[in-house]
Amino acid sequence: MKQSCKALQTNNTDTQEAIDQIHDDLDDYKHKLDRELGIMHDICDALTINNQLTNGDEENLSD
Repeated sequence: MKQSCKALQTNNTDTQEAIDQIHDDLDDYKHKLDRELGIMHDICDALTINNQLTNGDEENLSD
């Protein structure tokens, strides 16, 4: 399979350009996904800290 990919890449520059564009798009998507996962991680951390601060403290919960 690797040989057929190499043959395809050397015979067709349009295919190489398409492959390069797919790689670029995947890199962009990965960066966006990493950023979103980081935000979700931060939110989970904040909720965990908030839960630990108010856990068992009914006075804080009623405020």
